[in-house]
Amino acid sequence: MEWTPRESDIEWTKNHIATISEGGSWGIPIANNSVITFYHSDKTYDCIDRSSDKKGSYVVMQTLSVLKILGYSARSIIKDFRPVDRKFQEDNA
Repeated sequence: MEWTPRESDIEWTKNHIATISEGGSWGIPIANNSVITFYHSDKTYDCIDRSSDKKGSYVVMQTLSVLKILGYSARSIIKDFRPVDRKFQEDNA
């Protein structure tokens, strides 16, 4: 399915990332708290995609599409497939 962002999507994203400092991150709750870290100085980002369903994955891809329109490029995009196991983390921290 092809998606084309509206001008309002582009403008909203532009205004939102302007509030994020150099090296700061944007968490996307609907995508299982996926995180995009911004480096405005060279218009790049790192993305950790933690989405666990189609809807979340779609939102991440839409966001990255808008960032491309805004002139940002990826340093890295990591798809995190691991389920979060709090007990394991607590037992092994």
